[in-house]
Amino acid sequence: MMLGQLLNRESLRNLIVAMEIENRPIYGVTITKDTGNPDENTNKAYKDELLLERVFKPEMYLLPIATDEIRKNDGKLLQIPTWRE
Repeated sequence: MMLGQLLNRESLRNLIVAMEIENRPIYGVTITKDTGNPDENTNKAYKDELLLERVFKPEMYLLPIATDEIRKNDGKLLQIPTWRE
């Protein structure tokens, strides 16, 4: 199997599960330690923090056509309906 084929399969898998994966929030971790303890590795506290609330809509499977490309084609090329302003 060639590298390009592997990447294409991964891309296809990502497209299939994008609604599930991309609608999850992104969390980070805050690590705090007890500064009064001489052994710094024993007293640490880990706290999850919400960094980003993500939203993936079905229309996001298709990317918008660049405005410059539409202008170059003298109006023959139309924007994807879900991306029209």
